[in-house]
Amino acid sequence: MYQLLIEKLQSLYEDDKYEYGDSKIHGTGVMATNKMKHGDIIDKATDPSRTENGLPKVTPMGSKLNHSWDPNCILNMVRTSRIIFHNLIAYKDIKPGEELTVDYSKYSEFKDPTPDWK
Repeated sequence: MYQLLIEKLQSLYEDDKYEYGDSKIHGTGVMATNKMKHGDIIDKATDPSRTENGLPKVTPMGSKLNHSWDPNCILNMVRTSRIIFHNLIAYKDIKPGEELTVDYSKYSEFKDPTPDWK
């Protein structure tokens, strides 16, 4: 029952650009369902309506992004006088089925990766 609720909540954030699937990097990842071009905005990785210590909380999609030292996405902080959030943006052209990744070491929202990370 609890797992079904989690899946339903995650589906509220999913759109037709990506889906969740088994990752070759770690656990569950975010997989592209369509071709994406460099510079495409994929989705919000943090939710400006939910904050913790003044910072936006990571969305379900954002929590499933895996680390890569050669990522295909970046996070872009959007800051206004009222809100702060992060968009996930394609850093490279991405093919359908490819896992969306970011370099954790570039963002304070993520724990610093160790050299043995994939």
